Amino acid sequence: MGLLVAAAITVVILSLRASAQESTPDNPLVQVLAPGATCATISDRHGLLLIGVKGQADHHLRVLSVDAQGAVDFDGATTLKLPLPEALKNATNYPLQVVFHPTLDLVYVWQDLSGATAAQQATVHATFDHLLIYAIEGRSLTLVAGAARGEHFLHGQAYGAIAVDPRGRRIFMSGLPGDSDVQALGYFDLDQHGMPMPVPTPIAGTLDGYGLNKHEMKLIPHRISVGNVQNHTTAFGLVAPSTDVVMFSAYNGAALWDTTNRRAALGYFPIYGAPRDNLIGAHPDLPVIFGAAVGSHQVYQMEHADGYLSMLPATISVAGARFQSKPVVMPGAPNRVAIGGANRIDLLPLDAEGRFVGETKSIAVKCAAVRGLTYSSKLDRLYVAVEALPE
Repeated sequence: MGLLVAAAITVVILSLRASAQESTPDNPLVQVLAPGATCATISDRHGLLLIGVKGQADHHLRVLSVDAQGAVDFDGATTLKLPLPEALKNATNYPLQVVFHPTLDLVYVWQDLSGATAAQQATVHATFDHLLIYAIEGRSLTLVAGAARGEHFLHGQAYGAIAVDPRGRRIFMSGLPGDSDVQALGYFDLDQHGMPMPVPTPIAGTLDGYGLNKHEMKLIPHRISVGNVQNHTTAFGLVAPSTDVVMFSAYNGAALWDTTNRRAALGYFPIYGAPRDNLIGAHPDLPVIFGAAVGSHQVYQMEHADGYLSMLPATISVAGARFQSKPVVMPGAPNRVAIGGANRIDLLPLDAEGRFVGETKSIAVKCAAVRGLTYSSKLDRLYVAVEALPE
């Protein structure tokens, strides 16, 4: 499976401060000081807020408890350092996305690596796990397994995404090499314990008289090249509405991969005027996705049926926006979608069907690129990682 860890994990007690500003319907933000944040996620079931960071020498993940009223326990916050093989200590690893398993007490962390030399490529493939799996024990995380290593995975990516389907049967991932130097998507099936499952793999040079190879069990991903609809340099967002279908950010639009469709596995919907780079996010209760232009001001909304895009898109432009995060839907009171940008967060009102309505509200924050943004539906609060807190 890759890296299996039995050693103790070093936990650092960290003192963090929260914004003194109270969360209100007009301003639902809870700001968390976390410079270099790349991602964030919250679990209402566990009362945990996780923030992935890049550029900190002593940690990659911040673990914070959230009480029943939505208050964050900053004094009891802890941090984790993601494992890096000794032979790659000259390189830098960093988290790109963190996802909770929908039913089990597990967290999946997708990490990448930069700074490895050309002479270290074989070492990267042999030792570096992109996927780290942590068990949740109270408010602590314990590393139990690693996976997604080898020549089947790219490294040095600025964006990366994972998504677990609602039943917890499959984990989808970006960051695989495709055909002709383009990107591919992949997935691992998960067992009842949430662990990736190996697949039968032909052994080279073992053909028998019937032209059949012997097989061995290996943990390699099922994959599909998406170069026709997604350039390998563009940003990625993944949404898994079911075990069989995953939706993803595509070149100037959105796309899907139906893993059961042998004749037309990929579906693509180009959107007129949509940006080349966009990140998608899903409505938690409705069959609706949203896409936000990376570094630009455009947003689109589309409906789907089990992942198949079913309605023409609605597109709007938000004046002055330079989006940096995927859209985060807030189906509270009122309904909104939040998108992080350059030193601000934009809140776009939605109607009961998830369609754009009304005027956008912008809230200033001290963060050049807001990427750590997550919403608690139980508490109706939006948690955001910032570089500095309000005065």
